[in-house]
Amino acid sequence: MGGLSDVYRGTWSAPNGPDVPVALKVVRLPGASRERVLNKLEHEFLVWKTLRHPNILELCGIHLGLGEYPAMVSPWCKGGDIVSYLKKHENGPNIKDLKLKALVEVLQGLQYLHERDPPIVHGDLKGANILVSTTGEALLCDFGLASVFDEHSTSQNSPPKGTCRWMARELFMRDDARHTTYSDIWAFGCVALELISGERPFCTISKDQQVIIALYRGDLPYRPQTVPDSMWRLMLECWTLEPTDRPSVHAILQRMLGESLVDLRCSAPWSMRNRIVRSVSPWSARARSGGRRTCSPHQIFPVA
Repeated sequence: MGGLSDVYRGTWSAPNGPDVPVALKVVRLPGASRERVLNKLEHEFLVWKTLRHPNILELCGIHLGLGEYPAMVSPWCKGGDIVSYLKKHENGPNIKDLKLKALVEVLQGLQYLHERDPPIVHGDLKGANILVSTTGEALLCDFGLASVFDEHSTSQNSPPKGTCRWMARELFMRDDARHTTYSDIWAFGCVALELISGERPFCTISKDQQVIIALYRGDLPYRPQTVPDSMWRLMLECWTLEPTDRPSVHAILQRMLGESLVDLRCSAPWSMRNRIVRSVSPWSARARSGGRRTCSPHQIFPVA
């Protein structure tokens, strides 16, 4: 989530198995009410731990000791984010199929969130928040955290740098605007543009504040030449200015399945939960900066 969180790579040591690499995400909200942030984070943890889908990043547990707030522990995705992953394979013979497959998997994960009762809004859908699993599946992450930052950030009137390029126009039109399933659809159109073209939305505009001004005017993202007509029409539907006129995630998914030859055969979702998180054992987290922290057993809280 931009500059509002830190990500650490750690190693989870199972008593009777190999060490497993994990990621730890710690939010940073200087100046916010700690009690209120903790209450909101607890709610997001409780929601996240119930989710089971091959295109949703798994929550393995939480860890205390890396910052002011609990760290969210999830599988380490060696493939990185989807934009970097596709960039590495851009010269491969199957790059078009990889892009379409990724978009379909994003839709499958988003459909799962939107069809929950009550629906779960992602709120910050963009390429950087789509990871690639060890088996090559796209995984949505950071869903729900947008509401934490919206409510408690000291700079609510200034969206995180870069994120505004994926945000729906209506989110800038009212002070009390909130992310919805409709704004998620707008964001998906931006993700489709990002993955198909390799360019971020509004790629011809350098400054984020200028992007916000363009959105106020009702301008839409620039169309790179690499975007085919069929995909551009779909993106334009996602960017319909009236939120309720946008297609549902189910409708978009059915349309993409009907127009593409994506191989949707996915292996069973990789689950750490049944392998190691029922055992609490010492482990250490190494920050990207090279620092090291050893954590005692009682600080680890696996999800059940």
